[in-house]
Amino acid sequence: MKTILPIVASFVLLGSVACDKPGHDAEKKVENAQEQGSTEITNAEVKEDKKVAAAEADFAKTRDDYRHDMQTNLDGLDKKLADVDGKAQKATGNARSSLAAKSRSLHAQRDAFARDVESLGSVSAADWDATKERIDREWSALKNAINGVTSTLTS
Repeated sequence: MKTILPIVASFVLLGSVACDKPGHDAEKKVENAQEQGSTEITNAEVKEDKKVAAAEADFAKTRDDYRHDMQTNLDGLDKKLADVDGKAQKATGNARSSLAAKSRSLHAQRDAFARDVESLGSVSAADWDATKERIDREWSALKNAINGVTSTLTS
């Protein structure tokens, strides 16, 4: 009996360890799967954040390039306006008052356009298309107005 008791105790002890091992392995597998899933989610989030950041950078560059182009247009327009102002100063009679009135109108239109160009820096991506279309129309109208006045001066 003395020899059987330690043998039975060994079997019981081994049996309990053997029973715990599959449960422990399953628990480890679950933990590993959770960690892997968590890592994959984190990687996907990082990739998505990079895509969003790249899209935001592309939009910012597009917006800045457009604003720069419109500012260049405005600078060229200012030279034409200065020419109109100079000719209005030299004109006499009805021509002078007519050119002065046209010049004031052009300056008001130019100033409104300049404010809109300046505000481009804060336009969101959601508002971009509508804002760009509006500014393109404003530019076209302003360009046509100044060209109309300058063409009458050279005729």
